[in-house]
Order: sequence, then structure tokens, then C-alpha cells
Amino acid sequence: MASVKKRRFPYTRVACDKCQRRKIKCSGEQPCKGCREGDDMCVYKRTTRFRSARRGSIGTNTQSSEEALEQDHAIVVAPSVNSASGRRSVDLNASAPPSMLDNSDYYLRLAEQRLVALSPEQSDAPPQRLRKIMVGAESMRQLVNHRTGGSPGGFLAAFEAKYWIKVMLIYEEEIGLQYPFLDIEKLKYDIRAIRFSRSSAGVRSTAAKTAKEARLEDVAFVIHAIVSTLTDPAAINVANPVIEEIFTGAIGRTQLNGVDRDELCVLILASMYYFLSDREITAWRGIGIVMRLLQELTCNGSDDLRVKSSSEQLQSVGEKLYWSAYTLDRRWGFGTGLPFAIQDSDINHHPSFAVSTYSVPFRMLCLNNWPKDDSLSCAYLKSMVSYGSVASDVRKSILDASLSLPATSASTRDLLNFRVVRWQKNLPARLQFRGVDDGFDAAKESRGEYKLRLMLHLRANQMRTVIHRKSTVQSEPGSFDPSSINDMVEIAQDTIRILVGLARTTDIYHAQHRTFNHFLETALSSLLLIMCCAGAEQMLLVALWPFSQPHDSPAQPDVIGSPFCAQVAMHCA
Repeated sequence: MASVKKRRFPYTRVACDKCQRRKIKCSGEQPCKGCREGDDMCVYKRTTRFRSARRGSIGTNTQSSEEALEQDHAIVVAPSVNSASGRRSVDLNASAPPSMLDNSDYYLRLAEQRLVALSPEQSDAPPQRLRKIMVGAESMRQLVNHRTGGSPGGFLAAFEAKYWIKVMLIYEEEIGLQYPFLDIEKLKYDIRAIRFSRSSAGVRSTAAKTAKEARLEDVAFVIHAIVSTLTDPAAINVANPVIEEIFTGAIGRTQLNGVDRDELCVLILASMYYFLSDREITAWRGIGIVMRLLQELTCNGSDDLRVKSSSEQLQSVGEKLYWSAYTLDRRWGFGTGLPFAIQDSDINHHPSFAVSTYSVPFRMLCLNNWPKDDSLSCAYLKSMVSYGSVASDVRKSILDASLSLPATSASTRDLLNFRVVRWQKNLPARLQFRGVDDGFDAAKESRGEYKLRLMLHLRANQMRTVIHRKSTVQSEPGSFDPSSINDMVEIAQDTIRILVGLARTTDIYHAQHRTFNHFLETALSSLLLIMCCAGAEQMLLVALWPFSQPHDSPAQPDVIGSPFCAQVAMHCA
């Protein structure tokens, strides 16, 4: 009897549809390596004997992923904007994500993509809807655990790439528009590139990080800490130890190894974090270090730096970085009453901003034809540079401790006040704020653009208040100059009305109440000074009329952020 030879199964190429279309090698997994890295649906056209059991469970995994999606991260900040207040709701659902990237993570990300793509609200929503993101103290704690625990793939693997991109978008809206020293598009590209390179090397790769990758991780961590602090104050205690480690490490490297742009970005971001967490002196110290390092680059007196001109030296770090640091130094130095790191007489150039390489066409790069950056962010930064020069003159004229007479003459007061008013009126039309009735309209401008106009108006009011307040107090104890009272009351009224309206109708005050509280306290302190003058009690009650009105907004505690302001508001109510 002839033996019957068993025929083998016909050869089936193990490749998914995506890899076949791309004509690349497929790893044969479910999902395959290429689809997992690209967050694409991995579908095999034919069922092989190795996958018959596997394919049946894919539908179940996909359905269960939608149920697990809401528990993937700790804190969800959803916009949930209503027509009246435009506030965000915060859902606190604690659940730690898996520490390793596996198939379940892939299906969770894939389900999220499909849900977002199928949702008409998400596809047609304005950019403000992107603020639906998991961020807060719990996600900050997960990030710290990944960083300190040395998890495979680095701490950037703690969340998917889209999470980091959304964090960058929030940072750009809250901070980046005011201080555009970071190229957000390049930063997002670098984060994707690092995640891809590490996933290609394998989840358990132990390859050492390069210095550039380490600095990028530091930048990403501090940005995440800033966004978390704006959303959840409890994140400050979680992030503090790592931020201090990053801050001290960057200081040591810049002092011993020379100036590096990435290190300067880390120092500026850490200083911003310290300011937002009520550590103003530490923020002032940090930005002072940055300014002195930048001045070292532009100094022509050193033999080591004569090889390059000032402009060439600045190109290595960027004009936007230099003037962002200058603006922060003037802002925090003036606010704390501490000296500026660099005087205006030591600066020998003016701001000139060029667009990023990611926005310049290739033919312009070849012709070395760099167009100027006329974005709203750069226009704001130029206006703040001019504001910084006015602040320097105000400090030199009326706040310098070396002056023999603390009193300010009427002519000096009027000249400085005129300079501030002229600066305010000469702002570009797109940065002009039109007073109390100029509310936020999401249909006309973005949240960040509105805040730029608002901040310039409030800073002008704050500077004028300082000028008039110094002029009001004369050299003799107990004396009072009534010529500035009307101006002080008018400016304080304008500031208080704007801030109260801002807190009632938007969440802008709530997001950065520490910054806006400075403006509020300046206005209230000037009114309390007027109250000390005989017969000024009635004027103070008129000036503080906003606090006597009914207040139904839940953001009331943010408007009166400090105990000092709360007591004054309760007294006047």
C-alpha cells in the first residue's frame, strides 16, 4: 500500500494590509510593529493557521477598549464650555496606566482615535476643544514615577505622543504666546522622533540617552509641570523635587560647560514654574542667571568671543529667547523690587525676529532669505521690550534707593505717566484692549490672543499706579499729595472691573490667578493708601463698588486669591 504524503498548507505571506501597501517588511505580530508605531489599524487579509484563534478575539478587545478608555489616566480637564461662563469641568478619576507599552495600550489608543474621528463635535470643534486632556497631580505623579524609576523607553513613554502634543498646545496658549522662545512645532517633532527611535530599538533597550535627548526630556517634564500647576495646584508638591533636580543640574552645566541653548530653555521654563508656584525670588534668580549668560554671548570685550559678532552669537541661541528672558527679568525685577540682571545701557542691539525654519519655504532657505516674523506673539514680545525700557526709566527716576529725595516731582510724574500712555496708544491695532466692555468672544479670537491684549492693558495700569502712588506719598511723614488721587482711583477702578468681569465670564483668571492677583493687589493697595488720607473713606467705597455687587460666579475665590484681598473684599461688601 502506497503511503499517502500529506500535503502541506499553501504558503501564505504573513503581512498586514498596511505593510503590503507600503511594501515594507511586516513583523507578523498582532498588531505588527509598523502599525503599532503608527497607531494604525492592523488588519490581515487572510486568516492563517497561526492566527485563526487570534483574529476572533480582536473584536472583543476593541469593544472593551472603549470601556477602558475613560480609566486610562488620572485627571481629565474637559472644556464643557457653556454659552455664559465658558468654564471647564474637572473630572477626577484615579487610575494608573500600564507602565509598559503592550497590545492593550495599542487598542486603547486606537479606540480613542476612532472615537474622536467619528465624533462630529470633536471634528468640527474650534481649537479650544483640544483642551480636553489628562493633566493634573495624578498624571504628574505617574510621570515622576516613570522618570525616577528608570522605566524602559524613558518617561516620554508614560503617555502616548498625542498626549504630549496636546500638552504643548495648552502650554503654547497659556505661556508660549507671551514668550515664544520655544519652537513648539520643532518640539513636537523631536518628541515624536525620540519616541519612534526608542520604540524601534525595543521596549527594553538600555541604550544611553544623548545629551540632546536628556535636555528634551527636561524641557518636556517642566512644560508638563507648568500645565499641571495651572490646572491643579496639588501638582506643585508632586513636581517640586524633580524640578529642583533639573534646575540645579542645568545651573551646574551652564556654569561649568558654557552656554547652550537647550540648557537656557530649561532654566527659563524652571523659572516660570517657580513663579507660578509662588516662589518669585527663585524665579528672579533663575532668569537673572539666564540674562547674564546671554550677555556673555553678546559681549565683545572677551578675547574668546571676538571670533563671532554679536548677531552671529545671538543666532546660536535665538533672538526670541534673548528678548523673552529680558522681558521676564524686567517683569519679575520690577514686581519684586529687586535689581535687573542687565541694564539697558549694556544692551547694544534691538529685537529683530525671523520666522522658524519649519515655516520658511525651502527656496528661501537656499537663498538665505529669512522673512521677518510678524505674528501676534512677536508683536506682543516687541511691545513688552518697549515696556521694559519704560520700566527701567521708572525705576531709575522714582524707585532708585540712591535718590536723595524719595518724593517725585509733578513734572517727573507727568512725564513718566505720559510715556506709559503713549506706549499703550502706540500698540498695534490687533493688541489694543478697548476697556471693560471688551470681553472675550471665542468666535472672533482665540483665548490666548485675547489674553495678550488684556495683559498689555493691565500692565499699563499697573505701571501708572506705581508712578502715581510714589508721587502721592511725599517726603514728610503723614503728608499726602491729593493731585494724583483721582487718577489712582480711576486706574484702580478700571483694573478691578476688568478682573471681576474676567472671572465672571471666563476661566482665564482661574487658570493663572497668581498672575492676575498681582494686578488686583496693586489696585487694592493704592485704594488702601487713599483710605489712609483723611476724608477719603467715601472715595474708597465708590472705588470698590464691584465687590458690593451680587456675585454668582464659582470663580469668586480665585478673584480674591490672597487672604489680604479676601479681607478687603469682605470689608467693602
